[in-house]
Amino acid sequence: MRNLYLIRHGQVAFPDNVPRCIGCTDLSLDSRGQKQARELGAFFRQMTASHVPVFSSPLARALETAVLLSKNHTTVYMEEGLRELDMGEW
Repeated sequence: MRNLYLIRHGQVAFPDNVPRCIGCTDLSLDSRGQKQARELGAFFRQMTASHVPVFSSPLARALETAVLLSKNHTTVYMEEGLRELDMGEW
């Protein structure tokens, strides 16, 4: 049996450090978000010794999380279909 883990991106670098709903705005991770991704990667590497593929949205925050999480131990696949839905203007 295979396991599927759904992982949300790490903390993002909000403009002016003001958290808000960003939808599909393409923001990068901040230093805390980068640390979160690296720590999660270390956790998963302890769980399995095998090569595990990682699939990511093309948005910067998701792709950066996937790359830091994989840390050259897994392959990262960027999938356009995983992009955040655009719910329109609020």
